[in-house]
Amino acid sequence: MIVVSGLGGCAMRSSLTPLEARDRVQSAPDVTKATVTTGTDRESLKTTYFVDVRVTIRGSESSTELTQLVDYVTRVGWATDIGHQPTGVQLLLSGPGSPDVIAALDELGLKGYPGPRDNSSALITAKDLEQKWGKWPGEVPDRIK
Repeated sequence: MIVVSGLGGCAMRSSLTPLEARDRVQSAPDVTKATVTTGTDRESLKTTYFVDVRVTIRGSESSTELTQLVDYVTRVGWATDIGHQPTGVQLLLSGPGSPDVIAALDELGLKGYPGPRDNSSALITAKDLEQKWGKWPGEVPDRIK
């Protein structure tokens, strides 16, 4: 069972490093592995950056627990300072049953653009994240238990 302490996300400090973000995500219930890094897209003369969050879960979450986890992981990603203004947060959840990240984001009122793996991955744009949680880097959310 996942319990979120303070969905409002009280700030402990202004941002996280990618390693701090990884440690927070990895300590969440039902998470077995996590990485938080800087992702890049290179176009002819321009490079864009995004926060790349990859999570492996046990797969025993209810849809409500999965939505709470996606909320937490997305907010941690948005609070991660990668040294460049990101174009968004790329989420990839893997585990038994192909977790539906797109459905969880819909429940949170966020538009997720499907990634390379069906609905288990999604890109949430910086514009959408800023409208929901303010300017990047966002507030560091409380840990979930």
